[in-house]
Amino acid sequence: MDIDTITEEVSIGNVAQILLESLDSSVSWPLLNELANRLEEIGANSREMMKVNKWFKEQLEAISTRSTSNMEDAKNAQVAASILSLMEAKDVQRNAVLEEICLRRAPLVEGGHSEMKKGIDTSNKGNMSFDVTAEIQPYKCATATAEAVDTCINEKITRFTNLFKGFCESKGVPCDLKPLKNFSDQEVTVYGRIGAEGDVPLDELNVTIQGTTLFDYGVKAQVTSIRALENVCLFPGQMAALTGKCFEDEFGVRYVASKLHCGIPTEAPMYSGHSSQRFQGENIHISVIRGCLLTDSLEPVSFNHVFNKIKKDRPHVVFIMGPFISVRQVAADGEGLNRIGDIAYIYKRFFHEIAVLADVNQLKDTKFVIVPHCYDVLSGYPLPQPPLNCEGSVLHEVEYPNNVVFLSNPGFVKVNGILLGVTSCDPLSGFANNMVCIPNEHRKKRACEQIVSQRSFFPGYPAASLPAEYAVDHATLRYLEFPEDAIPDMFLFANTTESEPFIEFAADRGFIGCHSAAVPKDDVLRSSTDIYIAPQEADTAPIRQIDLESRLSLVLALWRG
Repeated sequence: MDIDTITEEVSIGNVAQILLESLDSSVSWPLLNELANRLEEIGANSREMMKVNKWFKEQLEAISTRSTSNMEDAKNAQVAASILSLMEAKDVQRNAVLEEICLRRAPLVEGGHSEMKKGIDTSNKGNMSFDVTAEIQPYKCATATAEAVDTCINEKITRFTNLFKGFCESKGVPCDLKPLKNFSDQEVTVYGRIGAEGDVPLDELNVTIQGTTLFDYGVKAQVTSIRALENVCLFPGQMAALTGKCFEDEFGVRYVASKLHCGIPTEAPMYSGHSSQRFQGENIHISVIRGCLLTDSLEPVSFNHVFNKIKKDRPHVVFIMGPFISVRQVAADGEGLNRIGDIAYIYKRFFHEIAVLADVNQLKDTKFVIVPHCYDVLSGYPLPQPPLNCEGSVLHEVEYPNNVVFLSNPGFVKVNGILLGVTSCDPLSGFANNMVCIPNEHRKKRACEQIVSQRSFFPGYPAASLPAEYAVDHATLRYLEFPEDAIPDMFLFANTTESEPFIEFAADRGFIGCHSAAVPKDDVLRSSTDIYIAPQEADTAPIRQIDLESRLSLVLALWRG
């Protein structure tokens, strides 16, 4: 069957007739007969036309990837692939032009030691290791009371005090922590939670440190002489050790600080030589897209341009981040729920499209990772969130291909031995906007350092006052902290402060703001982010440093027009 390019201008009014004429041939194929019947039934109904188009593409994809030894079926598969190519070419002409902007090229690539290859151009997919770690299980949400928050704060101070003591002991450093309220004439070291006095932002003249109710009797001390210190980075909720001299007067307890040690220091991340060898001399290609299913005006969104790019590039891993339908979107429009209809159906339909895409033969080695957001209408969970298809969800009984993975939020996956921490939320703005930073340069880098040293994507939690930026479940708050032996090597997240993706390096780790949550939804949906992790040079060492700063490249894909 020959496929001729249709030169006549196609419109909703005449597309049915054109296709009917094109299908009127000697070729006998039940699918074409079914298509002709459907086109004849719908006439010029544009909504039904979109449904038929979607159905036809799904049928063609299934036929084109089907393995068969039958000559007729093989011919049909070839024809289906040709029609798909024609349809995708028409989509490219009709849709915006794709532009790819390299935001960072890894030093290994710049130096000619490696290339930035799309997944389709690599041969190492079959050797890639991919493991989900620390999945959040469904739980019963606890009521957020002032008492629950106080309990969490006390437990966190105690926990980090012990971590700090353990770190000092491991390094052979004396660590004699004193209660916040003491009568020593010498400088002492205390441990506690950074905050501010009153309902005003933190600044150099308004910093406090709070101890536990058990060890410090709930004392909150004022911290002075902040300006005299070097390399200060402070924010509310932060865990810190303070060295200084204690004074008490009619205004309360205060410390003249001489040193501040924030959080718990970390070592550079390492991995095994065996994991390094899984790269087989080629890079890993990761694509990140934002999965908004509705525009600001609650109109459905087409992901054809994104899906076509994925089919063309065939990345190793695709992250699809929520919120898919945000409670804020629906709340902003009083009649929104009535207009958009069955929300569960919209979620199911989109994830069905993902499943169809993931089941395409050429994409079966690609992992599709779905990350929820605490604003997702279908979730019903605050942070931390179980996967969207967890037990009790309307998605739980739906079967998906093995390469479709529903992740927790935050979630953790290990790719070729590199541990990725992933959240669809913005972890930086919550504390970076209320942060004392001396010197003030490199605030973003300093904020990223704190995510590592504070052992959490959300280091300001538990928040002393409610409501906080993100709802959290205080009974499961520990799951927002990284285990001591599982601090991510690379962090992927959304951001609200930057207009485009960014990459930062701190504490020997990589931080990638994958997309902006601040720009209008329609603009966000016209972009995707591609991450390339270059392989390291061959080494026989059993353990080696991961060294992401020399290996990470970042590309922004934009559809213009």
